[in-house]
Amino acid sequence: RLWRDHANPPALVPAQAGTIRAQAIAGVVMAACIAAGHWIPWGQARDRAGWLVMVFVNADSGGDPHEWIIARDLEDLDSANHPEGVDVVVQASRCGWDAWDGGWKGTRRYRVAGPAGRDPGSFEAERLPDPPGPVDPSDGGALAGFVEWAAARYPADHRMLVIEAHGSGWRGLSPADMAEDPGDLMSIPDGELAAALARAAAAAPIDVVVLDACLMGMWEAGFALRGATRYALTSEEIGGPILGSWPDVLGMLGAGPADPRAACAAIPGMLDRERTRANSATRTCVDLSGHEALTGAVDALAAAALADDASLAALGRALEGALRFTKPAHADLGDLAARIAADPAAGQGMAAAARDLAAALGGYVVHHESSPFVGKAASHGVCGPPGLRGSCARSTGVAIWAPAPPPPGLWPVYLEGPWSATRWDEALAALASSRR
Repeated sequence: RLWRDHANPPALVPAQAGTIRAQAIAGVVMAACIAAGHWIPWGQARDRAGWLVMVFVNADSGGDPHEWIIARDLEDLDSANHPEGVDVVVQASRCGWDAWDGGWKGTRRYRVAGPAGRDPGSFEAERLPDPPGPVDPSDGGALAGFVEWAAARYPADHRMLVIEAHGSGWRGLSPADMAEDPGDLMSIPDGELAAALARAAAAAPIDVVVLDACLMGMWEAGFALRGATRYALTSEEIGGPILGSWPDVLGMLGAGPADPRAACAAIPGMLDRERTRANSATRTCVDLSGHEALTGAVDALAAAALADDASLAALGRALEGALRFTKPAHADLGDLAARIAADPAAGQGMAAAARDLAAALGGYVVHHESSPFVGKAASHGVCGPPGLRGSCARSTGVAIWAPAPPPPGLWPVYLEGPWSATRWDEALAALASSRR
């Protein structure tokens, strides 16, 4: 079975007796190596898949219910129909908080190739050798190491990297302990996430990165993604952009889209068929080649706001009414631009900068959808802070950090990020100062 699934050798052909003896000896050696724990280099002999889906799971974040949510998602992944030409490998870390699957602890690797109709309440994926040593899933090196391992052993024409973990917006994702909110994590401001993704992409090109985590659909998150991939899937709100849709996603990839843009763009549209109706509030596919233009437009809007008091006041009014999310410091960037452009007191400079920002956002967002299940039973897919939650219909796919006023504890951390090269932070500081 190991030979068939992982080495996929050609059929034997008639050969001289000496050659047959050599093959027999090689078979004995291979069996001995397997018994000793030395696995064959699968990537050197496998057929090439159309898509390789690499799923990096962190459910080891301090013993919170996220472990249960990830468990259900792995079952959904395992019970989905796995079409020919799609390889799926998983590295999952958990703390054993939940009794699911025996309550095991640590990090495991799996190849998931379950047949259609498999019991959705179980996880029967093929277990592979565990990664060496203890694994810290909040460390960027663990993410990069997983991709290097998977890409070497499962050659494919296209690759999708899915990171399933807690998200904390511009601060980063995959924390070690949510009790510390967010504790140690793959940080965006200090470049850890960007470095991990760059190392992963150096091992093999990654066509689509999925941040299957809450609140990662931010302009600031694009700084960590843009050097490693062309396309990314994110969510502005609670829930990730794939949770609850694995059967649809794998079926779409099995149809063999040759263009990664088409694969990325198809996933937000699956939101209305999402199985639990309690996972995603928004889903967005972005083209990171447009991130530089979007950054320039944000900088220009900030510069216009800093030009005079009336323009700064227009920014303040727009931020007061802009769509917010579960973290109320996150404002929808497109809604913000639309409010400034429609404000008759904004002035020509601010209005023009807002229109340019909307245009840049249009070149960045490939496809965006918001949840049709807002307000339904068992759904937490809602937009707005607690007490003010409502429709996500005004969302446009990309949020920006715009607290009022900037919290003292987070402000120095924010200023460490690469976005501080723009004047956005200066505009936020000026706005806070004007309101004192």
